[in-house]
Amino acid sequence: MLIAVDENRNRLSPRKGLTAYCQLCGNPVRAHCGDIYIHHWKHIVEQNCDPWKEHETEWHKSWKNEFPKDWQEVIIIRDNEKHVADIQTPNGLVLELQNSSISSSTIEEREAFYQSIIWLVNAETFKTNFRISSAVKRRLREAENQYHGYSSYRDQDSPEIQDFKEQIEKCKSEIINLNYEISTLESRHSKIIEHRDNRIRPLIPYFKLRLSRLDLLNEKIHRSIYASALRELAAVKSWQKSFRH
Repeated sequence: MLIAVDENRNRLSPRKGLTAYCQLCGNPVRAHCGDIYIHHWKHIVEQNCDPWKEHETEWHKSWKNEFPKDWQEVIIIRDNEKHVADIQTPNGLVLELQNSSISSSTIEEREAFYQSIIWLVNAETFKTNFRISSAVKRRLREAENQYHGYSSYRDQDSPEIQDFKEQIEKCKSEIINLNYEISTLESRHSKIIEHRDNRIRPLIPYFKLRLSRLDLLNEKIHRSIYASALRELAAVKSWQKSFRH
């Protein structure tokens, strides 16, 4: 590690003769400032408090020094788990420095923990035999294969589904036939109404004339009865006069 802390949690770089504390586990660390390895902090009692951290090299140090000290070796805690990010910017982006080989499962684990992460890989030793593999693309390919498998399975209907589809088609055919029969009956009904109207319509003037004549005849009968009644009344009055004399 390149950063340790003192009793007041002030961040310290390693200097010969200094002791401090691991900012992750809180245990004592001692500065190692030799001529072979880069200057770094090491636990006084050997332990590995962060299994994700790899042996620091000059390559790590040079890249970390490209960024402000406050961005270097930042502790991130999530779901009761904590790790030291090589670099974390103020907006939460993590830059993970990787100098050795790493499995795809470890990559997925770290990406799930850090969430917003960029990998910086030292490809100097294998740049001539380098192939970029994206875990995201791999997952997309797996999802696509699963979808194609589901589509293939979906296209092969079970006997029950096939029978159900046949029943649906049969019902559709029956509905078409019923609609045709209904249309035929409606057409016949319209023709019957039209035929009836055609037969009755010419008789209407005749019946009107008959009714008119009946009205005249009725009026004549009433007039005749009234005239007859007046004559009889006059006869009675004349008889009464002659009887008195």
